Amino acid sequence: MKTPLIKLICSLFLTLSVHSVWAEQELVVLGSGEWPPYISENLPAYGFMSAIVSSAFEKGGRDVSYEFHHWARTEELAKEGKLAGSLGYIKTLQRLKHFYYSEQPIYTIQQAFFNLRGRPISWDKISDLKGYRIGISKGYSYGGEFMQAVEQKLLDTHEVNSELQGMRMLAAGRIDLLICDLDVGQSLLQQLTEEERQRIKVNPNLLNTMDVYVMLSKKHPGVEAMLKDFNTGLAALYEDGEYHRIIQSSMSGAAQ
Repeated sequence: MKTPLIKLICSLFLTLSVHSVWAEQELVVLGSGEWPPYISENLPAYGFMSAIVSSAFEKGGRDVSYEFHHWARTEELAKEGKLAGSLGYIKTLQRLKHFYYSEQPIYTIQQAFFNLRGRPISWDKISDLKGYRIGISKGYSYGGEFMQAVEQKLLDTHEVNSELQGMRMLAAGRIDLLICDLDVGQSLLQQLTEEERQRIKVNPNLLNTMDVYVMLSKKHPGVEAMLKDFNTGLAALYEDGEYHRIIQSSMSGAAQ
């Protein structure tokens, strides 16, 4: 017969074991790359996109932790199911083979070209960009007709490891155009020297306006329940106004 002490120890061990399994099931590990001011290991709450995602999962009853890698590495780890997924991605046919996407976007981005002030570039259609050296970020997808032209090698594109590197290459005249999210590009300009900043301007013709989502790996255990919880939480964020409060709070902090 078990003594009261042994019963107590067994009970505590069972409770801790159950709690450990529950915690593991509830924790969502997402990967990400650096994309300030939206996502960054060095920003409060890892940036406002991450804050939106964390709040949505929290409303769905789950906690989130983040791992930061290069974007291409992040996507590969998520594709293999070693991470639950990632955030800030547009929908592509290729990714839909490996990932489930959230029902609603977490943000809408504006993609713009940056070019040198001394080399104004006018364009209306993608074919007008032939002959220009265009910087694109490794692991990024820019959607639609532009990506079709890239895949068909109709454009002279140069991969950069980071958008900041691309900005510096543009300032040095090594490329003619750099594609970058409009807000991100404006933030990156502040990291350049005054001389470099004065050389660069935003092209008046936007490339795209696109929704970005959370995507979860089809290979990750329990992904369907995870996706359901996130969708429920994100819908609640939109409904109660917290979604817009998170963005406004972030923008206000960036302006200070």
